[in-house]
Amino acid sequence: MIRFNQRTQLLFLIIFAALFLGFKRAPSDSSQTITDELISKLALKNELKATPSNIETQFKQNFLQLSSQKNKLMLKSFRKAYDTNQLLNDFRASLRKKMNSQYRSKIEAWLQKSSTQAVNNARREYYTLQGKRKRVVAMYKMEKHPPAAERMHLFAEMRDTTAANQSSIESSVTILRYVIRAYGNLNEKHNFSRKRVNAIVNSFRSEMLSRQNQQQSNFQGNRQLAVMYHNVKTKNLKDYLKFFETDAGQWLTRAINKSMNEAYKTGGKRFLQIIGSS
Repeated sequence: MIRFNQRTQLLFLIIFAALFLGFKRAPSDSSQTITDELISKLALKNELKATPSNIETQFKQNFLQLSSQKNKLMLKSFRKAYDTNQLLNDFRASLRKKMNSQYRSKIEAWLQKSSTQAVNNARREYYTLQGKRKRVVAMYKMEKHPPAAERMHLFAEMRDTTAANQSSIESSVTILRYVIRAYGNLNEKHNFSRKRVNAIVNSFRSEMLSRQNQQQSNFQGNRQLAVMYHNVKTKNLKDYLKFFETDAGQWLTRAINKSMNEAYKTGGKRFLQIIGSS
C-alpha cells in the first residue's frame, strides 16, 4: 500500500487546488470576453446612462421642490452614485455572471455575422459626434423621402421584440424608488412608508406607459430607429431581427435588461449611503 507523508499530501493538495481553480477560471474569462464584446458592439454603455441622465435633468429642474441647498446635495449625490463608469462596472459584473449560458456559442456566432456587424456599427455610430451630425442629414432625407412601409414595420417589430421601451420604464421606476427614499431621508416630514412609495411608483409607471403608447401611436419610436439605421440594408435588419426572435435572442434581451436593472439597484444603494453620510 502506498503511504503519503504530510509533505506529499500537502503538495498533492496544492497541485489539485491549482488545477481546480484553473478549470473554474476558464469559463469566467470566456464570459468576460463576450460580455465586453456585447457592451462595445451593442453600444450598451450609452443605453445604460440614458435613464440616469434623464432623471438628472429632472433634478436640475428641482422636480422635488426642495430647497436650493438640499436639491444641490441630491444632485451631487445622484451624480456620484450613478456615475457612468461605476454603473458600467456593476452592469458588466452582473451580465458576466449570466453569460455562462447554453446560448453563449450562438451569441458568439451571431456577433460575427456580417449582417449583425452592419447593424451594430450603425448603432455605435449613432451615439458618436459624427453620428449626431448624420442624424440631422438622415432626418432631412426622411422628410423628403419617407422610409418604405416595410422598413417602418420592421422597426416596429425590432422595438417590440427587444422590449427596449418596457425596459426603460422599469429602469426609471427602479431609480425612482431610491430617489423617493433619499428624499424621505432628507425630509423627516416626508419619510414615506413602503405602501406610499409603491403608490407613487405605480402612478409614475402608469403615466410613462400612457406616454409610451402615445409615442408608439405616433410612430416616434420607429422614427428613432429609422434614423439610427438609415443606411443599413433592409435584408441586414431582417436578419438581425430574426436572431432576437430565437430563444437565444430572447434570452440575451432578458439578460441585458435584468443586468441593467441590477446595476441601477446597486447605484441606488450607493445613493442612499451617500445621502445618509452627508
